[in-house]
Parts: sequence; C-alpha cells; structure tokens
Amino acid sequence: MNNIIATHKRVVRALWCLAKIVEAGEGIVVLDLKGTIQFVNATWTTMHGYNTRHDLVGKQISVFHTKEQMKSDVIPFIEEAKRRGQLVGPVEHIRKDGTPFHTEMKMIVVRDKRNKSIGLIAFATDITERKRDEERFRQQTTELTAANEKLHQQVSEHGRTKTNLKSKRPK
Repeated sequence: MNNIIATHKRVVRALWCLAKIVEAGEGIVVLDLKGTIQFVNATWTTMHGYNTRHDLVGKQISVFHTKEQMKSDVIPFIEEAKRRGQLVGPVEHIRKDGTPFHTEMKMIVVRDKRNKSIGLIAFATDITERKRDEERFRQQTTELTAANEKLHQQVSEHGRTKTNLKSKRPK
C-alpha cells in the first residue's frame, strides 16, 4: 500500500511539473536528435504564429528558420550544444507568416541512463523588443555624438570669432 501511495505521489508531482512546462512563459520545444519536434508548449506555438501545438509536432525544427539561418546559425548552435551539453545564445526565428524575430535560446541535451544523447530541449525568449530598444539606443547615441561634435565646433568657432573681434578693436 505504501508503495502505491509513493508511486501516486511521484506521478502527481510529474504531472504537476509537466503542466508548468505547458504553461511556461518561455517557449519550449523538445526535439529528437534528427531535429523532429516531439513537443512544444503553448508559448512556443503562439510565439511562432501557430494556432495549436498539434500543427508543429512531427515537423522539423527548420520550419522556424530560413535555409540560410539553418546553415549559418541553427545547425552550428545545435552541434555546439550537443558538444557542451547545453548552450545559450541569440538565434533569429521566423514566424509562420514569414516575419523574423529575435530570441535568446537555451538548448539542453537530454541523456538516457547510460549518458547517451537522446534529444534536445530548447527554451526561447522573444527578445525582439529588447533588440529594438538597443537599436534605438545606438541611434540616439550616434545622434547625440554628432550633436555634441557640432556644438564643440560652434563653441570653437565662437571663440575664434571673439578673438578676431578683440584683435580688430582700436586701442
């Protein structure tokens, strides 16, 4: 009887954890080693412009990236994550409608009891707004630097003009 109760508690705990994964604010995708989607949570689904998780299960991770992104960014990111066991970094994604967006990705290798890699779990946070803010900040910094340089030039010109006027005054 105690064994049944202990097993029941473990199952309830596991189900509670799975429910939290499904509800997480981060996008979560589980992949096999070939890049086939085994699971996505609602946040990942919405983030990428899909209606239901069922639209994505069984598809390749490449559905979220251009061919160029796969070649230059995604495949190297996955390979490095496999090599290290996990990896964090920026990865651009494509929504269902084709619009790109920026994410901060964390990818973790899933291993079996014999430490053999059996899959990958990726967590994505949409950082598009942060990227826009960074770009606005860079642009404003450039504009302020140019305005500051112009002001320095005007002050220098004013100083030269003042000196010239003083030297031309009759004594």
